[in-house]
Amino acid sequence: MSDVLKRRTSVHSSKKQQSSFKSVKKKIQGATNKIRNVASLRLNEVCNWLTARLGLNG
Repeated sequence: MSDVLKRRTSVHSSKKQQSSFKSVKKKIQGATNKIRNVASLRLNEVCNWLTARLGLNG
């Protein structure tokens, strides 16, 4: 009986860990996407500023 209980607890714990890992992974992916978006916007701003400073705008 003890073995069955240990196995069941182990399986439950494993599923809980997978769920937790997926949740953390999703949060990290969301944060990474936000960072990419901000970096892209900032790069655009820098390019526009530099283009204007160098007098390269059409």
